Amino acid sequence: ALLNAAIPLLMQHGHVWFQAEACLTLAKCNLAEVPSREAGASASQPRQNALVQLEKAAALFEKIDDVHRLKEIYYLQSRIYQFLPSGQKKRDEAAKNFFKLNKMKQHRLTGRKQWESIHGILITDVNEMLKG
Repeated sequence: ALLNAAIPLLMQHGHVWFQAEACLTLAKCNLAEVPSREAGASASQPRQNALVQLEKAAALFEKIDDVHRLKEIYYLQSRIYQFLPSGQKKRDEAAKNFFKLNKMKQHRLTGRKQWESIHGILITDVNEMLKG
């Protein structure tokens, strides 16, 4: 209830990251309302509400390129679609987005490691040149 009351103010005056974080938190609250073993109609509504909030959060996190949070959103979406009837196609799409971001993040890290090793070689060569 407190988060629901604060969201309109955040959406009007808050930074994009805070807006997105509020939507993500609200989605997680909706998911917490779903009993873990329940799959009936009563479990469907909180999941649908969570998906709406996750879509809002994804749109906002995309504006600021927060890859870590986008991965979390895609993961949650794929988990939710797993339990919804006829959600298999959307589940696969969310999972594909998750793996695409994960691969992109690994590629960035690999590039950084390569630069550090090149940078280390250059520094080593400079030090050897100064010694000699």
